[in-house]
Amino acid sequence: MQTPKSRTIVYVDGFNLYYGSLRNTSFKWLDLPLLFKTILDPDHDIQLVRYFTAKVKPAKDDQLAPQRQDVYLRALQHFRPNVKLHLGYFSNRKIWLPLVDSTEDREMVKVKRMRRSVRTLIPLSIF
Repeated sequence: MQTPKSRTIVYVDGFNLYYGSLRNTSFKWLDLPLLFKTILDPDHDIQLVRYFTAKVKPAKDDQLAPQRQDVYLRALQHFRPNVKLHLGYFSNRKIWLPLVDSTEDREMVKVKRMRRSVRTLIPLSIF
């Protein structure tokens, strides 16, 4: 008798996936359901891929990044109905923080703080 496949939901942190693994490669147009079907054991039946990300902003050296991201996200939603997109926000600002191991008391430095927030509270379904 054949064992039934495990119904599986995959959660993807889009920023970590892109900046940690894809940024300087040619592998940017990933078919996420197919990627995880290939990576996971064959006993998994992928029901849904939840893709968490935030809209990128134009950078000085890459003004077209938002347009490229938008095209990819629209393609995912159009061609892969089992991918659910969860959008948050991304902020990038400069703040003053105390310098660690400073020789002077309360020496401060200006740093760039990048933060992202994507709603992570998801209604869970029991299969």
